[in-house]
Amino acid sequence: MWCTSCQSEVAAEVSTDSKRIHCAICGNDLGTTSAARMSDKTKEARELLARWSNHDVLDPYGPLSKSETRPQVATSLFDQPEKQYPKPAPQPSVEPQVEQHIEPPLPTPESIPVDSYEQSSDPAEETMHHDSLENEESVAYQPPRVPQLHSEYRDIQDLIEEDDQSPNWLGLVGQLMAYGGVAVLTIGTTLVLWGYYGGPANYASTGWLISTAGQMLLFLGVITLVSAGMEHTSTSVSRRIDRLGQRIFLFEQAMLEQQESQKKRQTTSRPPQTSASVPEAASRKSA
Repeated sequence: MWCTSCQSEVAAEVSTDSKRIHCAICGNDLGTTSAARMSDKTKEARELLARWSNHDVLDPYGPLSKSETRPQVATSLFDQPEKQYPKPAPQPSVEPQVEQHIEPPLPTPESIPVDSYEQSSDPAEETMHHDSLENEESVAYQPPRVPQLHSEYRDIQDLIEEDDQSPNWLGLVGQLMAYGGVAVLTIGTTLVLWGYYGGPANYASTGWLISTAGQMLLFLGVITLVSAGMEHTSTSVSRRIDRLGQRIFLFEQAMLEQQESQKKRQTTSRPPQTSASVPEAASRKSA
């Protein structure tokens, strides 16, 4: 408990009646036992403030008990002890050892057997033969060439415009007949109206005849225009289909020619058989 006279935390002694508490050092009256209990709460509050001052507010383990103590971490870098690094052990000096190669004595021409000359000559002949085969293969093999169709480039839109520019006389005749029929029908209607409203009486019958002829001419012109349009459409469609068929036939023919040319190149680019060269080498070795 806190003693006001000693100005420090001191041990408390309970009186004989168990109602008062005295300081164990100076004997000062510290209050009643209920006040001592309150002082315990004050002590807990002080511990809490001390924890806050040590930046341990977010401690997940809660407050420490009375018997436990928290190790104090040095806040300054100068308080930490210096690390002592171990000294490197001296390495023993190793003297480089010079290896001495003892070259065997060169054989004299008299001591070299005849078989060694034959064995030394055979690899040279084999390498020369192999080089000649590689040269023949490089000359015989050629990369395949893609056949190209040497045809003039023409845009499809130009072909369509050429088809559209072809004259259609039947359509022109149908237009003229339709326009003439409208004109004759107008004249006949005018004569009919004139004969009924103050004109000569024979104008009405003549107007009816002219109007009938104009109607027939107009119908004939309309039918001619429709038939001309249908005929023009059918001819243009058939022409385009024929052109597409010709193009597809040319494409198929070019593909077949390309396949045939590739097959011919594959057959010609195969390396020649070396069966004749093998017996020659065997005969040389046996000799």
